[in-house]
Amino acid sequence: MEMAIDFKDVDTVDRMHKKLKHAFGFPNFYGANIHALIDCLGDIRYPEYGMSEVIIGENEVLNLTIKNFPYENKLIIRAC
Repeated sequence: MEMAIDFKDVDTVDRMHKKLKHAFGFPNFYGANIHALIDCLGDIRYPEYGMSEVIIGENEVLNLTIKNFPYENKLIIRAC
């Protein structure tokens, strides 16, 4: 599975989490922190958990491209 997310408008940690929540279809209770991100991404193979609308099968690979990641933004880098 191929997926690309453009971070060109991401300049805060909050916007980064909103972008990821939208792109992956995380649930409304997504905690918008690194631990919640790891939990949700870790469950993309398990649709029964309801943690992501993006689901990959047991033998599938997710090729994720992040465009325009704000490497110069120290707050975002620290949050990752």
